[in-house]
Amino acid sequence: MNLSNIKAGDSISNYPKMCKLLDEPQRVGSPRDRQIEDWRRFFKYDKQGHKFIILEVYANSTPKEDGRSKGNKSIYIEYTSSLLLNELPVHAFIASANERNFIELTDKEIKLIIGLCNQYYIDENENMFESLYSNKIITEFDKNDFYSRATSKHNEIIESTFKHLTKNNKCLEINKIYKISEKRSNRISSSTRAASNYEENIINRVNNLVLNEFIDKDKTIVNMRSIHNRKMQKKFYNRANEILLKEYNWSVDYKTNKIVFNDDIIIDESRYILTEYEQIEYLAIVNKAVHDFLDTQAENKIIKQEEKRDAYYAKYDTNKNKSYDKHDKNRFAPPFPFPPPYEGFILHNFYVENQKYLSDLLIKLQD
Repeated sequence: MNLSNIKAGDSISNYPKMCKLLDEPQRVGSPRDRQIEDWRRFFKYDKQGHKFIILEVYANSTPKEDGRSKGNKSIYIEYTSSLLLNELPVHAFIASANERNFIELTDKEIKLIIGLCNQYYIDENENMFESLYSNKIITEFDKNDFYSRATSKHNEIIESTFKHLTKNNKCLEINKIYKISEKRSNRISSSTRAASNYEENIINRVNNLVLNEFIDKDKTIVNMRSIHNRKMQKKFYNRANEILLKEYNWSVDYKTNKIVFNDDIIIDESRYILTEYEQIEYLAIVNKAVHDFLDTQAENKIIKQEEKRDAYYAKYDTNKNKSYDKHDKNRFAPPFPFPPPYEGFILHNFYVENQKYLSDLLIKLQD
């Protein structure tokens, strides 16, 4: 890294120019974020939008911290694990009485138990959305983008929590299972049961068949993530159940998590019960972490967009005065009086404001 090109008081307009001054390679995604954060070891700066304000250049770099020592990615996994275990002893006691050593919880139930969102997020009711958005212009893109980001983060936290519980021998195993209902005398049974391995294979095959149907009808759909992002799950699973009922006389009710306990939880369930104060405190910590993450992610999305656009024009600026060689495969463009228009995706001006509004509405726990 070359620090000779920067000094306190300098204002560098964007990331590409910063890399050029420091003789640093330009990166994208998470490596870019880590690189920018690592610069703080060499100089102090304030970031305003995509602009870097240099406050101080250090004579010696500060030691690089090992993020793992702070729990970094898993900073709230201890809290989510404790909150989930707080729910298990009561169920475990009942399970033990019925000679069962497991319970079943859906992802939606777990999200509420460990504080990842509030009930509004779970409901996803269109009438509720219309009434709550009456004073805001919330587009379908805003809503889909928010749910996509939140779902991805929720799934990451739930998966990490499950791994933490099994790694620390609190649970023997955690598996996702399908619950199905059989058709009897032209009626769907009110009781459900776990699908067998053979039935799960059938469900997965039918889901792939339906996905291909959706892709054939709409080329913008490429996988199940597309289905979820566009809020087409209900339509998708209704079609899958239509095929299952017709071909096999049963349908899928929902998917759940089967959590198999270690014996010590059932024997001494009181060890895992939180006080009311602890439960409220842990919920608040986890909820704030998720809420703040989504807000920061939305802000970074705008910054990355601006940096891509700036890099586009910066590349043009560095090439426009060069002689034009039509045989040069690496040329950017022949010199025009004005750069070609940027054709990258542009988020609307109220994107961050709307995403933060949705985060307050759907994630933040209500007092």
